Amino acid sequence: MRNDDNIVDVQNLHITFGATEVVHGISFAIQAGETLALVGESGCGKSVSALAMARLLPFPPVCTVEGKVLFAGQDVLSFSASRLRTLRRSGIAYVFQDPAVALHPNLTIGYQMCEALQGSTADRKKRAIEGLALAGLREPAALMKRYPFTLSGGMQQRVVIAMALAREPQVLVADEPTTALDVTIQAQILDLLVRLQRKMGMAMLLITHNLGLVAARADRVSVMYAGHLVETGPVERVLQEPAHPYTRGLLDVVPRLEGHAQPLEGIPGMVPSAGEDLAGCPFASRCRYRQDVCEVQNPCLQPRHGSDGTCAVACHFPLEGGKHRAG
Repeated sequence: MRNDDNIVDVQNLHITFGATEVVHGISFAIQAGETLALVGESGCGKSVSALAMARLLPFPPVCTVEGKVLFAGQDVLSFSASRLRTLRRSGIAYVFQDPAVALHPNLTIGYQMCEALQGSTADRKKRAIEGLALAGLREPAALMKRYPFTLSGGMQQRVVIAMALAREPQVLVADEPTTALDVTIQAQILDLLVRLQRKMGMAMLLITHNLGLVAARADRVSVMYAGHLVETGPVERVLQEPAHPYTRGLLDVVPRLEGHAQPLEGIPGMVPSAGEDLAGCPFASRCRYRQDVCEVQNPCLQPRHGSDGTCAVACHFPLEGGKHRAG
């Protein structure tokens, strides 16, 4: 989906570490106020693709990034150092999965909050306290004097969210933001993110492998496999009627509470190694529906049959209604 409402528009993104290409020409866009979920197994390229949006990856020759990353119509990959600093201050903010790593253990919460802000000392302190309160933290003034190791995991993640939103960014990247938390706290953190997103009108990129979170919190979803984008579309359509066998496989391993208990069906085989030379579809070796063409030709992402142009799938023999066509 590309139009004038897109705040982020990633086009044909390739990411290479050394001689190994780990992201193979993916494209996605996010509108203001919208949540796009980027889904896939660990190591499929989700996080490095998100880091490329603000050029947070190592410099060449360690890593090279090709394609376009448009932010408000301007290509981030061509930004000067000063424009990048502005982008990282108030354009794109990140919330990572482990708050204990994101926070400096030897600096107070107040110091780290104020460091993200500008203005007089008094003004920064006032805004930091307001930000902590907005993130649902009690007694924020007293919290300013504490160190991260004195806080629970849920409180640490709320501090990280407050820091990320302190400059009111236009885009928030939430990279597995609840992985290190228990189930009850996970729901609270996600509800907080959604509430603050609506309050501030931000776009959000939600990186996860949890399809339950996607169903409840995202507007659209893009599914990645081995550095390739294999399916994209509105959440309801993709999750109810997946067109790619990999998406179908991800849904089949999600436990269900309703109906009779049935054994979960795992996806057979292994993900191809990064840098492995594949002539055909990257999922072919694990796909129960593969045919000869799948072994020799990698399918392009194409509009899905019967959709209004908002759905696309990269498969020679896409599923229909979430099921394989007989014959």
